[in-house]
Amino acid sequence: KVMEVAVVGVGTEAGDQRVKAFVVRRPGSDLTEEELLALCRQRLDPYAVPWQIEFRDSLPKSFIGKVLRRMLVTPTPHADGVGGEEEATD
Repeated sequence: KVMEVAVVGVGTEAGDQRVKAFVVRRPGSDLTEEELLALCRQRLDPYAVPWQIEFRDSLPKSFIGKVLRRMLVTPTPHADGVGGEEEATD
């Protein structure tokens, strides 16, 4: 149901780091955020479960195909009209 995933650490106002996942679904997939979070809770340690999941049509990549994580959290319009404004840390 998932084609690609990238995760980044997002800083909070309190100075903590939280996991944010960017997910590209396979064509025709109807995977929901709730289903994906349930799977993550079953298979990951609690600190690794994303606090937020954002579905995207694609992930930004370099010319060699590496995911450009820093570009994931820059303010850009998405298909749903929501832009990300968080600051990511690798």
